[in-house]
Amino acid sequence: MYQWRIKKINLEFNTEWIINGGSAKQKTNSFIIVKSKNLEGWGEISASTKEDDLKLINTHLNSINFQKVQTIDDIYKLNICPQVMAGLEMAWFHLQCKLQSKTIFEILKIKPNHQSKTSFSVPILTANQTLTYLNDYKIKRFPSCKIKIMGLNSLPSIKVLSDNFNGPIRIDANESFKSANEAIEFIKQTKSMNVQLLEQPLHRSNITEGIKLKANSSIPIIGDESLQNEDVTEKHVEQFHGLNIKLMKAGGYQQAINQLIQCKKLGLKTMVGCMVETSLNISAALNISADCDWLDLDGHLLLKNDPFSILTEENGLIIKN
Repeated sequence: MYQWRIKKINLEFNTEWIINGGSAKQKTNSFIIVKSKNLEGWGEISASTKEDDLKLINTHLNSINFQKVQTIDDIYKLNICPQVMAGLEMAWFHLQCKLQSKTIFEILKIKPNHQSKTSFSVPILTANQTLTYLNDYKIKRFPSCKIKIMGLNSLPSIKVLSDNFNGPIRIDANESFKSANEAIEFIKQTKSMNVQLLEQPLHRSNITEGIKLKANSSIPIIGDESLQNEDVTEKHVEQFHGLNIKLMKAGGYQQAINQLIQCKKLGLKTMVGCMVETSLNISAALNISADCDWLDLDGHLLLKNDPFSILTEENGLIIKN
């Protein structure tokens, strides 16, 4: 008999986290713990700080009759959102590793990965604040950085970052451009700023403009919000050069692995990304990232109080302890 419980932990950010769509100084993540034979497996549920997202997660968590969840198939049959599915599935697989004395790579039948280099994220800030943030968090030790932007308004901040950071800069627009032409103009104006890629420039529903943008972009366009827990299809190929795969969006290990495989088959580049979450989830994302093109796995580094000590970071390299 598997026993389940839920634990909520309040997580404080190092600084106010501002992106297109909101800001926050803290968030509460839910943790799923499954127990058998005095062994435990943990999974983490992380979402945005939007009230509607948090309500959905709590509603779906409260709808589960955990006494009836005794197999992995029981988990997959539940009518729950991807974040809750991910938490349950990861807890299950992490427990199975202990029960079967196998690694997560053996359980999932994937290539092992114990360390990788990540970018470090910069929230939406003024130009002066960006320079201060760059120095305060010693971002120059990272091989690349990702900056959150608010369309063309963020050009001064990107310029400051470009002038003071030697590595490639990844732009995360979070759907802040209104049209393909606006995004193309942005790309032209940042041509000399060592921009590596542009992530989710347009709203996920703006498919026609997305197709136009890909056809006219001089840098890779990467989809994030445009891919949730569905399979990767030609619809994504039409709009993007690559996709950002996240465990919380995909609904856990298995679908995220499927999406990575589908991307490769369709010729798309892959990024493994994260939310602001603890090293429990970041280490889980690291598990599946052996063959990805880019990593954005700094979510735990943005926290004051990561309750786990699963990873260490050395000059932008995240390493499993």
